[in-house]
Amino acid sequence: MLGDRYALNQARRLVEKYPDDALEAIVQGARSSNSSRIRDGMIELAASLGETAMTFLMAQMDNAPDLKNRTTAAWRIANENPERAIDAMVREWKQVSIEAGQTESKTDSISEGVKELIRFLTSRNSADCITVLHDHYAAQSIAVRFEIVTAFGFSTGMISSSSNGPGGTLNIGNDRQPIKELVKTEMESLLIDALSDTDQRDGLSGTWDDYSFIDPRICDVAGHVLMGRFPEKYAFDPKGTPDVIEVQRIRSINHWRAETGIELLAEYQPREIERVPVDQSAPRINAILAATTNTQRAFAVEEIGKLGYGALPAVLEAMESMPLESDGLYELRQLARQLSLTVTLVACAKDSLPFTGDLQQQLASFEGRQLTESKIVELLVRLRIIFQTVRPESNSLPIETMLAWEWS
Repeated sequence: MLGDRYALNQARRLVEKYPDDALEAIVQGARSSNSSRIRDGMIELAASLGETAMTFLMAQMDNAPDLKNRTTAAWRIANENPERAIDAMVREWKQVSIEAGQTESKTDSISEGVKELIRFLTSRNSADCITVLHDHYAAQSIAVRFEIVTAFGFSTGMISSSSNGPGGTLNIGNDRQPIKELVKTEMESLLIDALSDTDQRDGLSGTWDDYSFIDPRICDVAGHVLMGRFPEKYAFDPKGTPDVIEVQRIRSINHWRAETGIELLAEYQPREIERVPVDQSAPRINAILAATTNTQRAFAVEEIGKLGYGALPAVLEAMESMPLESDGLYELRQLARQLSLTVTLVACAKDSLPFTGDLQQQLASFEGRQLTESKIVELLVRLRIIFQTVRPESNSLPIETMLAWEWS
């Protein structure tokens, strides 16, 4: 049988009419095909023939040219010989990790073969499988690390996602089988480490139960999965404010560290907001709630906005106490969003290039003001790096060194 585009249909008819004689043709079709999809189909058809196809499936698991085909064969072999299939896929993961470690650029991409391999390893209810994923987690690209974390998740509601990046859409394991205690321990340990993984999965957006996300951080998704898997131990709401999420993240890590006898991390201390006195904020908020026209409401919002960032706690507290259909709630939400964009601190990061004097003054002027789109554009347009160019020898290439950020 040729491994062309007609091969699968021909093989299916053979299996239906002459199952005892179909295997040889399937083997020939798989060997002669250059298509991973067709080889996958041949492996599935062979598996339907039962024990007689085991030699062929073993050969495909060990030697098929594409990882996706090798993993497909492992799924079928695992039904009869799980230890053999697990051993083969653990070796595959180690090889994937070696290749990832040799690649300088950790591009945010993942192949279908690696996706299927992760799904296989996380579904085996095997501590060895989880351990090997954990051991080589840090060497992987963002997309692969994200796939590992989500593979442990499950849904109790709706899932939808879209992606404009190379990493693909959201895939969760949704495996609800009873988990062995040792497997739970290894899974929890991996997810706790993922709580320290603050990289973002750019280009992905969607909804997972009541969690809506755009460009989610791996640590936030890990917290969501931990809460689903271990609700009695971890409280994590990825919908909270950045400060709330950070408090939850550190507390979750410390909960696990306390149980395992590891030194605790320092608790995250949100920056305190210097609140506007109640006698200034309350009348303005009441004016928003009492307004009967859009004009009155807009004026009241403008008045409380003049109080600045310190009015944000009072606005948030008012929102929490209001029914969903309340007049003024929408305006308070918009106001809270505007106030939350107030710049409260401008500082040079530890490893950053230094700022020139003019730039330091310009950035300092942002403090206490709202960071608008136009201000962000201005920053991007006017920030410039000062370079120093040195040519060590007359025939050598020049060496450029970045010296500082300046305001152009």
